[in-house]
Amino acid sequence: SSQVFDRSGKGGWFIGSEVEFALKKKIEQNGKPLKDWDVKINYGIKTGLNEAFIIDEQKKNELIAKDSKSADIIKPILRGRDIKRYSFKFADLYIITTFPVLKLNIDDYPAVRDYLLDFGKERLEQTGKTLVDGTKSRKKTGNKWFETQDQIGYYKEFEKEKVVYSEITQSSCFAYDKNGDFFVSNAGYLLTGERLKFLTAVLNSKLINFAYKKFYCTTLGENGIRWLAQHVCEIPIPILDTPEKCEIAGQIEVLVEEILELKKENGETNSLESQIDKLVFELYDLSEEEIKVILESI
Repeated sequence: SSQVFDRSGKGGWFIGSEVEFALKKKIEQNGKPLKDWDVKINYGIKTGLNEAFIIDEQKKNELIAKDSKSADIIKPILRGRDIKRYSFKFADLYIITTFPVLKLNIDDYPAVRDYLLDFGKERLEQTGKTLVDGTKSRKKTGNKWFETQDQIGYYKEFEKEKVVYSEITQSSCFAYDKNGDFFVSNAGYLLTGERLKFLTAVLNSKLINFAYKKFYCTTLGENGIRWLAQHVCEIPIPILDTPEKCEIAGQIEVLVEEILELKKENGETNSLESQIDKLVFELYDLSEEEIKVILESI
Protein backbone atom coordinates (compact mmCIF):
# COMPACT_ATOMS: atom_id res chain seq x y z
CA SER A 1 0.00 0.00 0.00
CA SER A 2 1.13 3.54 -0.70
CA GLN A 3 2.45 5.79 2.02
CA VAL A 4 3.80 9.34 2.07
CA PHE A 5 7.47 9.88 2.85
CA ASP A 6 9.50 13.04 3.34
CA ARG A 7 12.09 13.21 0.55
CA SER A 8 15.01 14.11 2.78
CA GLY A 9 16.51 17.39 1.77
CA LYS A 10 14.58 17.52 -1.49
CA GLY A 11 11.94 19.93 -0.30
CA GLY A 12 9.05 17.73 -1.37
CA TRP A 13 7.19 14.49 -0.78
CA PHE A 14 7.17 11.02 -2.27
CA ILE A 15 4.08 8.80 -2.42
CA GLY A 16 4.68 5.07 -2.78
CA SER A 17 5.75 1.89 -1.00
CA GLU A 18 8.78 1.64 1.31
CA VAL A 19 10.49 -0.59 -1.24
CA GLU A 20 9.98 2.03 -3.96
CA PHE A 21 11.18 4.81 -1.67
CA ALA A 22 14.35 2.83 -0.88
CA LEU A 23 14.83 2.14 -4.59
CA LYS A 24 14.55 5.83 -5.41
CA LYS A 25 17.20 6.67 -2.82
CA LYS A 26 19.49 3.95 -4.18
CA ILE A 27 19.17 5.27 -7.74
CA GLU A 28 19.93 8.82 -6.63
CA GLN A 29 22.88 7.74 -4.43
CA ASN A 30 24.48 5.91 -7.34
CA GLY A 31 23.78 8.53 -9.98
CA LYS A 32 24.02 12.24 -10.59
CA PRO A 33 21.33 14.24 -12.40
CA LEU A 34 21.73 14.44 -16.15
CA LYS A 35 21.93 18.26 -15.86
CA ASP A 36 25.26 17.81 -14.04
CA TRP A 37 26.78 15.84 -16.92
CA ASP A 38 28.61 17.56 -19.75
CA VAL A 39 25.53 17.72 -21.96
CA LYS A 40 23.06 20.23 -23.39
CA ILE A 41 19.38 19.62 -24.01
CA ASN A 42 17.60 21.80 -26.56
CA TYR A 43 14.02 21.89 -27.77
CA GLY A 44 13.06 20.97 -31.32
CA ILE A 45 12.25 23.69 -33.83
CA LYS A 46 9.09 25.77 -33.43
CA THR A 47 8.13 27.19 -36.80
CA GLY A 48 4.67 28.50 -35.89
CA LEU A 49 3.31 26.90 -39.08
CA ASN A 50 4.72 23.45 -39.80
CA GLU A 51 2.53 23.01 -42.89
CA ALA A 52 4.55 25.76 -44.55
CA PHE A 53 8.04 25.14 -43.19
CA ILE A 54 8.09 21.32 -43.25
CA ILE A 55 8.03 19.96 -46.80
CA ASP A 56 8.25 16.57 -48.49
CA GLU A 57 11.03 15.36 -50.77
CA GLN A 58 9.14 16.22 -53.94
CA LYS A 59 8.74 19.86 -52.88
CA LYS A 60 12.38 20.00 -51.74
CA ASN A 61 13.56 18.77 -55.16
CA GLU A 62 11.25 21.22 -56.90
CA LEU A 63 12.61 24.20 -54.94
CA ILE A 64 16.23 23.18 -55.56
CA ALA A 65 15.53 22.67 -59.29
CA LYS A 66 14.17 26.23 -59.44
CA ASP A 67 17.13 27.66 -57.50
CA SER A 68 20.14 25.61 -56.39
CA LYS A 69 20.72 27.94 -53.41
CA SER A 70 17.53 26.57 -51.86
CA ALA A 71 19.55 23.51 -50.82
CA ASP A 72 21.50 25.65 -48.36
CA ILE A 73 18.44 26.23 -46.17
CA ILE A 74 16.53 22.93 -46.55
CA LYS A 75 17.51 20.21 -44.07
CA PRO A 76 16.15 16.73 -43.22
CA ILE A 77 13.94 16.67 -40.13
CA LEU A 78 12.58 14.09 -37.68
CA ARG A 79 9.17 14.48 -36.08
CA GLY A 80 8.42 13.02 -32.67
CA ARG A 81 6.62 10.06 -34.21
CA ASP A 82 9.68 9.22 -36.34
CA ILE A 83 11.90 8.66 -33.29
CA LYS A 84 12.04 5.09 -32.03
CA ARG A 85 14.06 3.22 -29.43
CA TYR A 86 17.77 3.56 -30.39
CA SER A 87 16.91 4.48 -33.99
CA PHE A 88 14.53 6.52 -36.10
CA LYS A 89 12.55 6.18 -39.32
CA PHE A 90 13.16 9.13 -41.63
CA ALA A 91 9.87 10.07 -43.32
CA ASP A 92 11.54 12.00 -46.18
CA LEU A 93 10.53 15.33 -44.68
CA TYR A 94 12.60 18.52 -44.68
CA ILE A 95 12.54 21.85 -42.87
CA ILE A 96 13.13 25.30 -44.31
CA THR A 97 15.72 26.68 -41.88
CA THR A 98 15.03 30.39 -42.05
CA PHE A 99 16.05 30.85 -38.42
CA PRO A 100 15.99 34.48 -37.21
CA VAL A 101 19.47 34.09 -35.73
CA LEU A 102 20.85 33.59 -39.26
CA LYS A 103 19.62 37.04 -40.39
CA LEU A 104 18.88 35.78 -43.91
CA ASN A 105 17.76 37.93 -46.80
CA ILE A 106 14.86 35.90 -48.24
CA ASP A 107 15.38 37.50 -51.66
CA ASP A 108 18.62 35.51 -51.88
CA TYR A 109 16.40 32.39 -52.00
CA PRO A 110 13.70 33.30 -54.54
CA ALA A 111 12.24 29.79 -54.95
CA VAL A 112 11.75 29.41 -51.19
CA ARG A 113 10.44 32.99 -50.92
CA ASP A 114 7.81 32.41 -53.61
CA TYR A 115 6.80 29.06 -52.12
CA LEU A 116 6.25 30.62 -48.68
CA LEU A 117 4.31 33.52 -50.18
CA ASP A 118 1.81 30.99 -51.56
CA PHE A 119 0.67 30.50 -47.94
CA GLY A 120 -0.12 34.21 -47.73
CA LYS A 121 2.23 36.77 -46.26
CA GLU A 122 -0.37 37.90 -43.71
CA ARG A 123 -0.76 34.31 -42.46
CA LEU A 124 3.02 34.03 -42.04
CA GLU A 125 3.45 37.41 -40.34
CA GLN A 126 4.37 37.10 -36.65
CA THR A 127 1.89 39.64 -35.30
CA GLY A 128 -0.77 37.49 -33.60
CA LYS A 129 -3.49 39.32 -35.53
CA THR A 130 -6.83 37.83 -36.54
CA LEU A 131 -7.18 37.91 -40.33
CA VAL A 132 -10.23 38.77 -42.44
CA ASP A 133 -11.11 35.10 -42.97
CA GLY A 134 -11.06 34.45 -39.21
CA THR A 135 -7.69 32.66 -39.14
CA LYS A 136 -4.76 34.11 -37.22
CA SER A 137 -1.26 35.01 -38.16
CA ARG A 138 1.52 33.39 -36.18
CA LYS A 139 1.97 34.51 -32.59
CA LYS A 140 3.55 37.90 -31.99
CA THR A 141 7.35 37.95 -32.04
CA GLY A 142 9.96 40.33 -33.37
CA ASN A 143 10.73 37.98 -36.26
CA LYS A 144 10.15 38.48 -39.98
CA TRP A 145 7.34 36.86 -41.99
CA PHE A 146 9.61 34.26 -43.61
CA GLU A 147 11.48 33.29 -40.42
CA THR A 148 10.72 30.52 -37.95
CA GLN A 149 8.90 31.42 -34.75
CA ASP A 150 11.89 30.82 -32.46
CA GLN A 151 15.40 32.25 -32.85
CA ILE A 152 17.10 28.78 -32.85
CA GLY A 153 20.40 30.22 -31.65
CA TYR A 154 21.58 26.65 -31.01
CA TYR A 155 21.07 25.50 -34.63
CA LYS A 156 24.65 24.19 -34.88
CA GLU A 157 23.84 21.59 -32.20
CA PHE A 158 21.58 19.79 -34.70
CA GLU A 159 24.56 19.06 -36.92
CA LYS A 160 26.54 17.35 -34.15
CA GLU A 161 26.53 13.78 -32.88
CA LYS A 162 23.45 13.72 -30.67
CA VAL A 163 20.65 11.86 -28.95
CA VAL A 164 17.13 12.71 -30.08
CA TYR A 165 13.88 11.88 -28.31
CA SER A 166 10.17 12.49 -28.60
CA GLU A 167 8.40 14.59 -25.97
CA ILE A 168 5.35 12.32 -25.64
CA THR A 169 5.68 8.52 -25.65
CA GLN A 170 4.48 5.46 -23.77
CA SER A 171 8.03 4.37 -22.89
CA SER A 172 11.58 5.63 -23.28
CA CYS A 173 12.50 6.20 -26.94
CA PHE A 174 15.97 7.74 -27.20
CA ALA A 175 17.70 7.47 -30.58
CA TYR A 176 21.33 8.05 -31.49
CA ASP A 177 22.21 10.24 -34.48
CA LYS A 178 25.90 9.58 -35.06
CA ASN A 179 26.61 12.06 -37.84
CA GLY A 180 24.29 14.92 -36.93
CA ASP A 181 22.29 14.38 -40.09
CA PHE A 182 18.89 15.47 -38.80
CA PHE A 183 17.09 18.46 -37.39
CA VAL A 184 14.20 17.82 -34.97
CA SER A 185 10.68 19.28 -34.91
CA ASN A 186 9.00 20.87 -31.91
CA ALA A 187 7.63 17.43 -30.93
CA GLY A 188 11.08 16.40 -29.75
CA TYR A 189 14.39 17.33 -28.14
CA LEU A 190 18.08 16.90 -28.89
CA LEU A 191 20.84 16.12 -26.42
CA THR A 192 24.49 16.84 -27.25
CA GLY A 193 27.69 16.35 -25.26
CA GLU A 194 29.83 13.52 -23.91
CA ARG A 195 29.25 9.72 -23.64
CA LEU A 196 26.17 9.84 -25.86
CA LYS A 197 26.05 6.11 -26.65
CA PHE A 198 26.23 5.35 -22.94
CA LEU A 199 23.51 7.90 -22.19
CA THR A 200 21.30 6.50 -24.96
CA ALA A 201 21.52 3.05 -23.38
CA VAL A 202 20.88 4.19 -19.80
CA LEU A 203 17.94 6.38 -20.83
CA ASN A 204 16.44 3.49 -22.81
CA SER A 205 16.95 1.00 -19.97
CA LYS A 206 14.15 -0.70 -18.06
CA LEU A 207 15.42 0.93 -14.87
CA ILE A 208 15.09 4.49 -16.20
CA ASN A 209 11.80 3.66 -17.90
CA PHE A 210 10.53 2.59 -14.45
CA ALA A 211 12.17 5.36 -12.43
CA TYR A 212 11.22 8.23 -14.71
CA LYS A 213 7.58 7.24 -14.87
CA LYS A 214 7.42 6.56 -11.13
CA PHE A 215 9.44 9.41 -9.68
CA TYR A 216 10.25 12.23 -12.10
CA CYS A 217 7.85 12.69 -14.99
CA THR A 218 4.60 14.39 -15.93
CA THR A 219 2.09 11.81 -17.17
CA LEU A 220 -0.51 12.28 -19.88
CA GLY A 221 -3.64 10.16 -19.62
CA GLU A 222 -3.28 6.52 -18.58
CA ASN A 223 -0.17 5.59 -20.54
CA GLY A 224 1.38 8.75 -21.95
CA ILE A 225 4.65 10.08 -20.55
CA ARG A 226 5.97 13.60 -21.17
CA TRP A 227 9.74 13.73 -21.48
CA LEU A 228 9.99 17.43 -20.67
CA ALA A 229 13.54 18.80 -20.51
CA GLN A 230 13.17 20.06 -16.93
CA HIS A 231 12.26 16.53 -15.78
CA VAL A 232 14.70 14.61 -18.00
CA CYS A 233 17.48 16.80 -16.53
CA GLU A 234 16.71 15.33 -13.10
CA ILE A 235 17.21 11.68 -14.13
CA PRO A 236 20.12 10.25 -12.10
CA ILE A 237 22.72 8.78 -14.47
CA PRO A 238 25.23 6.29 -13.01
CA ILE A 239 28.43 7.91 -11.74
CA LEU A 240 31.47 6.38 -13.46
CA ASP A 241 33.88 6.91 -10.57
CA THR A 242 35.74 3.58 -10.50
CA PRO A 243 37.67 1.55 -13.10
CA GLU A 244 35.04 -1.19 -12.75
CA LYS A 245 32.17 1.15 -13.56
CA CYS A 246 34.07 2.66 -16.48
CA GLU A 247 34.62 -0.86 -17.82
CA ILE A 248 30.89 -1.61 -17.56
CA ALA A 249 30.09 1.63 -19.36
CA GLY A 250 32.48 0.58 -22.13
CA GLN A 251 30.71 -2.79 -22.42
CA ILE A 252 27.38 -0.97 -22.69
CA GLU A 253 28.71 1.24 -25.49
CA VAL A 254 29.87 -1.83 -27.44
CA LEU A 255 26.38 -3.32 -27.09
CA VAL A 256 24.86 -0.05 -28.31
CA GLU A 257 27.02 -0.21 -31.45
CA GLU A 258 25.76 -3.75 -32.08
CA ILE A 259 22.15 -2.60 -31.60
CA LEU A 260 22.62 0.30 -34.01
CA GLU A 261 24.00 -2.03 -36.70
CA LEU A 262 21.08 -4.42 -36.27
CA LYS A 263 18.56 -1.57 -36.35
CA LYS A 264 19.80 -0.61 -39.81
CA GLU A 265 18.54 -3.99 -41.03
CA ASN A 266 15.42 -4.09 -38.80
CA GLY A 267 17.12 -6.83 -36.77
CA GLU A 268 16.03 -8.17 -33.37
CA THR A 269 17.78 -6.41 -30.48
CA ASN A 270 15.88 -7.64 -27.41
CA SER A 271 18.68 -9.88 -26.16
CA LEU A 272 21.26 -7.09 -26.47
CA GLU A 273 18.93 -4.68 -24.67
CA SER A 274 18.48 -7.24 -21.88
CA GLN A 275 22.26 -7.43 -21.51
CA ILE A 276 22.35 -3.64 -21.20
CA ASP A 277 19.59 -3.74 -18.57
CA LYS A 278 21.64 -6.14 -16.43
CA LEU A 279 24.72 -3.93 -16.69
CA VAL A 280 22.67 -0.83 -15.81
CA PHE A 281 21.26 -2.60 -12.73
CA GLU A 282 24.86 -3.35 -11.75
CA LEU A 283 25.91 0.30 -12.14
CA TYR A 284 23.15 1.36 -9.75
CA ASP A 285 24.11 -1.46 -7.35
CA LEU A 286 20.58 -2.88 -7.23
CA SER A 287 19.66 -5.96 -5.21
CA GLU A 288 17.70 -8.90 -6.64
CA GLU A 289 14.62 -7.67 -4.77
CA GLU A 290 14.94 -4.18 -6.25
CA ILE A 291 15.41 -5.58 -9.75
CA LYS A 292 12.31 -7.73 -9.24
CA VAL A 293 10.24 -4.64 -8.31
CA ILE A 294 11.29 -2.94 -11.56
CA LEU A 295 10.71 -5.93 -13.83
CA GLU A 296 7.33 -6.75 -12.31
CA SER A 297 6.24 -3.12 -12.63
CA ILE A 298 7.15 -3.03 -16.32
